[in-house]
Amino acid sequence: MSNELRIILVVLIIVLILASLGTAVWLLFNNRLDQTIARAEEKYRLGDINDIKDGIEIYTSLVNNKQIPQDIAAEALLRSAEGYILLWQKTKDPSKLEVAQIRLKSVGEKFPLSSQARKAILLSARVNFLQGNYDVALSELDDALSKFSDPYIITEALNQKGEIYYAIGDYEKAIWNYSRPQNMNSEQAILGKARAYLKMDKIEKAIDLYLDFLKYNPQSVFVKDVRKTVLELMYNYAFNMYNSKDYGTAVKYFDMIVNLFPDDPKAENSYYWIAECFYDRRDWDEALSYFGKVLENRSSTAKDPDALFKLGMCWFELKDYY
Repeated sequence: MSNELRIILVVLIIVLILASLGTAVWLLFNNRLDQTIARAEEKYRLGDINDIKDGIEIYTSLVNNKQIPQDIAAEALLRSAEGYILLWQKTKDPSKLEVAQIRLKSVGEKFPLSSQARKAILLSARVNFLQGNYDVALSELDDALSKFSDPYIITEALNQKGEIYYAIGDYEKAIWNYSRPQNMNSEQAILGKARAYLKMDKIEKAIDLYLDFLKYNPQSVFVKDVRKTVLELMYNYAFNMYNSKDYGTAVKYFDMIVNLFPDDPKAENSYYWIAECFYDRRDWDEALSYFGKVLENRSSTAKDPDALFKLGMCWFELKDYY
């Protein structure tokens, strides 16, 4: 083997060794970086004031580390701003929101082309909303809607606008923003519209939205709360309709409870009040049927004595004395 060939082989071996070392160092660096970010997120998750402060400190150290890739530095700066919002939620200290706003502005200045810069606009609007600067927040959101086509940005901006208009009592505008085609199927939009309709005393529209939410979002984290809300809403609305002698509407919503929530205690009460609706309308046969359902194959409840009494009254009205 010639000397030239030996030199080439040695150089190749050295290059391979250096490449392997570089890869190992890069993997080690990224592993430590992932661990650092995970530690900061865990601090936020714990939620104690001191833990949140520790999380902010960790993210701030990443921002100041010149070896950190730009996208990670941008995310760290954004998350540090969110940390100050978390601190405000714990302390209600307005200075925390001021610091958050400064950091959000820095995201846009230092990383203007990043996805984090777009998110910072939304967070800045959120901070202005929390500070009561509604006009400023709306202006920022309109600016975001005019500049960006990212579906996430559009949905979040429209939802925030809906929330702001709801907060200031302009429920029509809140519903309009929640109902925009780009936004109308988001969970926040559906629930926001339902709340706005409730404020406008449009109970049936709110109920329909809550029921649609349960139907099309069975895995949502909000399902339990929405189920409780709509069940209570339907029952109270049906009962109010009964007291107003609107028996048709009362039966409709009591019957919906029976069919949609058969295992809930309110279902048995609903059978009873359906029977009362028919009783008050002097429809003795239907009343008999529903008073009977209160007693059939169900555990004993406080309504049983009333149902038994009304069964007797129905038979009396039908002149079936025996």
